[in-house]
Amino acid sequence: METQAPTIAPLKASLQAILQDLPLLYPELTLGLGVLLVLLGALLIPRSWRNEGLAVLSLLVIAASAYMLLYKGLPAEPVHLLARTLQLDKMAVAFRLLVLLSGLLAVLLSFREGKKLAGEYYALLLGLLMAAMLMSMASNLLLIYLSIETASICAYLLTAFSGGREGAEAGLKYLLFGAVASAIMLYGMSLLYGFTGTLDITAYGFKSGLMSLNIPILPVLLAAFLVLAGFLFKISVVPFHLWTPDAYQGAPLPAAALFSTAPKLAGLALMMRFLSHFLEAGIIFAGLRFDWQFILGLLAIITMLVGNLAAVWQQDARRLLAYSSIAHSGLLLAAVLVFRALGYKALLFYGFVYILMNFAAFLLVSMLKAETGSYKIADYRGLGSRLSYSSVLMVVVMIALTGLPPTAGFTAKLLVFSALWEGYSSGGSSMLLYLLLTGLATTVVALFYYLKIPYYLYLKKQPEAVVQVEGSTVLERILAGALALLLVLFFFRADWVMNWIEAFTISQ
Repeated sequence: METQAPTIAPLKASLQAILQDLPLLYPELTLGLGVLLVLLGALLIPRSWRNEGLAVLSLLVIAASAYMLLYKGLPAEPVHLLARTLQLDKMAVAFRLLVLLSGLLAVLLSFREGKKLAGEYYALLLGLLMAAMLMSMASNLLLIYLSIETASICAYLLTAFSGGREGAEAGLKYLLFGAVASAIMLYGMSLLYGFTGTLDITAYGFKSGLMSLNIPILPVLLAAFLVLAGFLFKISVVPFHLWTPDAYQGAPLPAAALFSTAPKLAGLALMMRFLSHFLEAGIIFAGLRFDWQFILGLLAIITMLVGNLAAVWQQDARRLLAYSSIAHSGLLLAAVLVFRALGYKALLFYGFVYILMNFAAFLLVSMLKAETGSYKIADYRGLGSRLSYSSVLMVVVMIALTGLPPTAGFTAKLLVFSALWEGYSSGGSSMLLYLLLTGLATTVVALFYYLKIPYYLYLKKQPEAVVQVEGSTVLERILAGALALLLVLFFFRADWVMNWIEAFTISQ
């Protein structure tokens, strides 16, 4: 017994530290419990109202998680074990709230689609939210990998949940691309661990280990870029974007809308944390410094160009929104590369508005699909007079996605452009100016494809034979109207959102 005591004592202390920190993970644990409840509900709830019951249960779980996050998720002084694994600050809380908002809207959009899907659909959706929330605050390389993989596995399965050949093909492509990106990222993490001897990217040993290396700069830069490749894959940045159009086209629309927001924002939070600590280390070897702002800025420029130019030629509304999502990824990445408080605030504002815009767009496409039976933009000809409510809302949302007044999309882009200009005028890299000019130019290009749908709705003649497949539901009309109204409201009262952002970014 005497020989075992020294071994048991550290283990007992670690377990006590974990139990003390456990309340900090109540939001994620609530979602995990929700997964189990949804799976149990899929077995016990009668088939006649199973979809509605599971959807309501999922909404309650998300609401409970948000409550836990607001009142339990931020420690006064994180000093225990989880503080060395998670970045438990107010910025992480803000990103986790955005993830939960995405999940809430995804469940509301799923009331129609859920009737065609199995009960496991909601369990996977909650699992993806839990993983995305962990991604938003992870600072340990092992936890980063596990959270990304958990989110990816849920996304692969959700992509194939629509059934049929298209969904299965999209899910398989997503899986293959994701497996390659995961292997690349894991190899980069193993190299960084070998260089520094620690998995914690916020630890002093990580920075000092990089600065004290007596090796060429290339292996270190290669390791960092391999890790960033995994993050860029989740954000859909070129050239890691090839999975996006097929996945959005094959997945159920609520799942596609969720892919375009929650994992993307969580990936951006990860990239902010990783780059900030990597840059703090200096990464200077023999007087050489690698300019991360330049190389990632170049990828952001290419992403904006590829996303916007490719979207011009799309005839399927889902693929148009997929390339639109890629284009927005470039602009969101540009906000990160400012490396200033204003850039991070612009990122949070843009992320919030982007959630409203994207879910509104996917919802309206779903409503038009219910009326026409098609996702082809050409099949929306002349529907503006017959479906006046949906068509007006579509015009508002497309204007917001373009970034024009009087919508919050204009304010969001203006904040990002202002952050880029301030960063450049304050002595920053000229890459910030190139990002600003590219953002302005691609906004003009975006007019050509975002206004394509309103053009077909109002300026194309409706065919003589019109067959209505099924109408949109009352819930869909109310939700679409509310999202469009918020996009207009936050143009005039952007201070409401900015006050919320200030509360989560000023004091850490």
